[in-house]
This record gives sequence, structure tokens and C-alpha cells, in this order.
Amino acid sequence: MRFNLYVEDKVLPCEELKVHLYKDLLRSIYGEQPNIYIFIDTIKNILNTLSGISFEYIDSISIIELFSCILQLRMNSMGDRIVVVLKSDDKKKKNVEIRLDWINNDLMVFCDTFVNKTIQLTDNITAVIESPSVSRLLEKTEDEYLYFVKAIKIEDNTFKINSNKELNDILEQLPIKATMALVEHFEKIVTNITNLNFLERYGVTEQNLNFIPTIDNLLWFTKLIFSESLDTFYDNLFYLSYIGHIELSFINQCTPGDYIYFVKKLEGTLAKQNSDGGPDPAQIGQGEAADEFAEME
Repeated sequence: MRFNLYVEDKVLPCEELKVHLYKDLLRSIYGEQPNIYIFIDTIKNILNTLSGISFEYIDSISIIELFSCILQLRMNSMGDRIVVVLKSDDKKKKNVEIRLDWINNDLMVFCDTFVNKTIQLTDNITAVIESPSVSRLLEKTEDEYLYFVKAIKIEDNTFKINSNKELNDILEQLPIKATMALVEHFEKIVTNITNLNFLERYGVTEQNLNFIPTIDNLLWFTKLIFSESLDTFYDNLFYLSYIGHIELSFINQCTPGDYIYFVKKLEGTLAKQNSDGGPDPAQIGQGEAADEFAEME
């Protein structure tokens, strides 16, 4: 089944996620320190396969737009709710059901309000500010404010920025006042985005859940919303094949939603047949990422 994928000003027909691609995604986010290049390449391959969107275009869009694509893919393939486990100072646990569509909407409003701006640097110099693109974030720099500049306009001449080095070369020729204005605006963005707490909608103010426009944070959020552990996934494939007699080639072409349904049906069937404690498939839980969130807080 197809759904509309909204990317910038485009509306693209997109297929639901398939289990074989879901497996690739889980593998790309596996472990405590996944490789960010493999992760990004996997995301690009998944979006290209399902919607035809090119690798080059994905490199050029902002990381918040890419996060929105991942959220939309998760919502349309596996549902728009996740449960995170929060731990208070007294070690009590609280489950909170998070709506992913609210996160997506909040991010878009945030960008329109605080990020997507044309700012005056000096009397005759302006800068176009946007959320950084994937390609810019992969080009490491110690001056993080460089990531957010899409273009510099000097009087009637506009210079589109394709790399952090290119921007740095331009800034070296401009008054220091221009650079200081960029840094000041960047600091405002950081302040505002750290104050954007997705948990406030649920009455939770003592803990924070916010999206920082970095690839590491994108990867962490992806682990959170696709929280099934790789071990659990492979266990479930084994049980569906060995006990449920479902061909793996068939499962690979199903959606993750279909796969979860089959596992739940198998669990229910085995619970009736093996009330004395016989074999039981691995449980699909909230996974490691939700626990990681609780530990981080």
C-alpha cells in the first residue's frame, strides 16, 4: 500500500517499509556506536527503493526533513505511537505513549519559527539560515554555526553555500561583525531547540526529549522509534519459519506491521498449545532504545 511522503514542497508516492529493508535498518543502528555513514547510506537506500527519491536529493535536504521522512515511514508502516520508559529520581518507572505525528508537526513549526530565516549580518550582507543538510553535517567542522548557512548575499550578489569550507573561505573575506552575527543567531537556535521538549504535551517537564539537528541525534531517535532489538528480530524470524512454517522469502516482502501481526498470532497459538511451558517465540517489546532513553535521563 502506498502513502504520500511529504518532503520540503514535494509530495511523493511511497511504498510501506518491507521486512527485508526493516532488517537492513535494524542492522545499521545495531550496537552502542553504529557507523553513521552506513546508517545514512541505509536510510538513503530505503527511501530510494520505496519512493524513488535520489541519493543526491537526500544529501541536499535538511536533517530535520530527513528525520520527518523517517517518522513518516515509521508511522505509515508500523503505527504512529511508541512507548518510552521514563525513570524518576526515586527510580520509579513511568510509561509514556508518544505520538510521532506530534513530534513531526512540532519540528516543522520549530523550523518555520526559529530556523528558516534570512538574517541581516551587516548593512549590505545577509545570510539565508536553514537546518543543516546531511552532506554538510558529514563534513566535520568545529564551528557548528557554519552548518546552518545556506547562502550569503552581498549587496546584489548571492553565493549559494555547498560546503562548510566554501562558507569559511567567504567569511574570511567579510567583516568580523558578519561572523559574530552568525554565531549570535546560531546560539539563539540552540537555546530554542533545547527548550523544545516533546514530553511537555504529556505533562512531563522534569525530563527532556528533544531533537538536536545532528546525525548522532538522528541515529539515536531512529533507534528509539524502531526499537526492536536485532536479536529479537532474528529470533522471531526463526520461530515464524520453524514453528509457524512461513517461508522467509514471503516474510521479507511483508510490511513490519504484517510481521508483528504474525508473531503475535504465533505467540497466542503457542500460549494455548503449551500452557505447561513449551517453546515460546521471543517477545516484541519496546526494545533497547527506550531503556537507553530512560538511562540517559
